[in-house]
Amino acid sequence: MKINKTKLIITSLIILLPMLVGLILWNVLPELMDTHWGASGQVDGRGGKIIPVVVLPLVMLVTHLTCMLITVKEKSNKNQSSKALGIIYWICPGLSLYTSAIIYALNFGFKFNAAVITFIPIGALFIVIGNYMPKCRQNRTLGVKLSWTLNSEANWNATHRLAGKVWVAGGAVMLLAAFIPYEWVLAVMVSGIALMVIIPVVYSYWFYKRELAQGTTEKVQPLSRHYGKKTMIAVRVIVGAILVFVVIVLFMGSVNIEYLDDGLTVKATLWGGRTIEYADIDNVEYRSDNKAGAKLNGVNSLRYNAGIFQNTELGMHDRYAYTKADSSVVIYELDGDIIVISLSTDEENREMYDTILTGIGGGKQ
Repeated sequence: MKINKTKLIITSLIILLPMLVGLILWNVLPELMDTHWGASGQVDGRGGKIIPVVVLPLVMLVTHLTCMLITVKEKSNKNQSSKALGIIYWICPGLSLYTSAIIYALNFGFKFNAAVITFIPIGALFIVIGNYMPKCRQNRTLGVKLSWTLNSEANWNATHRLAGKVWVAGGAVMLLAAFIPYEWVLAVMVSGIALMVIIPVVYSYWFYKRELAQGTTEKVQPLSRHYGKKTMIAVRVIVGAILVFVVIVLFMGSVNIEYLDDGLTVKATLWGGRTIEYADIDNVEYRSDNKAGAKLNGVNSLRYNAGIFQNTELGMHDRYAYTKADSSVVIYELDGDIIVISLSTDEENREMYDTILTGIGGGKQ
């Protein structure tokens, strides 16, 4: 397969177009730009403007060129469907334009729900890919690439016919996700994508076992037969490490506090901690809210927040907080630092507040 150089140049320039726009508008863009929005549509990520203006388009360009290089070098794509290959040319340019347009618009004050405007194109993309899946011919870079689909053309075709229907249905669910209460969005998105992956894989394996029983295909060899022992060990270690990291970031980790004679030490998984001396505290507040705001640097998981955050009320502050408690304790230091701490229950937060208040000589309230 030969790459279409003209199309590659055009699509690469389109990817970099948001960078040109950002550089032209550089002096009027905020120094700190909102860059990520949660399922509720609220900002939960913020950073310097060089990230959305320069880094994001460059990452998109590198991804685009890498995908095209891999696709072109794969010999099995020699007779691949031109419509299927056409998608590869335009996914990154489309994402670059769309993502940058949303970021620029919201940072210039336009008001709309970022979650809704994001889920709709994701759903549309899944629907488009689903429609082209049945047209995708057997290859090692596009589609459901499993040992048994690559070993049998009949398996490949049957799997991709089903996968196409599943992805179209999944895309429709993503479209609907834009209009459901945001508390349900994460569960719908994760379960939807999981089913879009699992159903075709399970079906293709069932098809393989049926062909094997009928004698119409050969038993596929395990990956360990194709790769060296050291390579397989390295792959297992890397995959295992990634899975452990994802589980820790999303579902584990903790916020711990230790009371000292002259202060307290607070620590959070993957972020570290700090010691706060009572003598350095200017004021302390017990609050009935625990809103994180935008993460500037740190960890923002389903279980806890830790790092440097920013919101409208407190501005930039350090946060060590579980997400499930409704309350928090805000500590104002004499040098202007603000630290927000929230333990796992409101009772623990009230106890922490009373302990700090007693430590700084304010008595118990």
